[in-house]
Amino acid sequence: LAGTADRRFTVAAGLPDGSVHEDGAVHADDVVAQLGHAAPPVILDVALELDPECASAHFNLAVSAVQAGKLADAETHYRTALRTKANAETHNGLGFVLAAQGRSDDAIAEFRKAVEVNPKYTPAYNNLADTLVKQGKLEEAEGYYRASLEERPSASVHTELGVVLRKLGKTDEAAAELRKALALDATQQKAKRNLAALTGAK
Repeated sequence: LAGTADRRFTVAAGLPDGSVHEDGAVHADDVVAQLGHAAPPVILDVALELDPECASAHFNLAVSAVQAGKLADAETHYRTALRTKANAETHNGLGFVLAAQGRSDDAIAEFRKAVEVNPKYTPAYNNLADTLVKQGKLEEAEGYYRASLEERPSASVHTELGVVLRKLGKTDEAAAELRKALALDATQQKAKRNLAALTGAK
């Protein structure tokens, strides 16, 4: 395993020769993780030669597959990545892919796993809430939008929470959230429309 793949990996990654040997798979995954989305295809190819289960390489391939519209391939790569390294970002990515395929219940399960792994990972809260809204589970969605905002203020999330509160008939709370959204980003058209509708109704 180390041989040719070892040398190709160290050269491609700009590492000293011999940096990857018996435990090369672990080092390969660490290097790909550090490079993130900037990891070139040759790095991913050789990382998978060293370790066919390299989680970071499969994660990057999943992201590329999503961008190419290849959702089935993305799902496969995300699931392979999760076998060896479960983290919030990968669960969230898999959830996104499942939601895009219309598999809402499966997507929700992955988003829940993401926030269990990392309770501060706001993208999963937002995706979970968005999916629950589509299922008509507005009160549950409200809770997850609020959880997201506890971690990080966001104009778009304040807007979505305001819209949910408006649908639930909580008009004063809805108006307050929509105003918070506009205070953070005055260009939020959805917030403007909903606030205007609330104000005009009073």
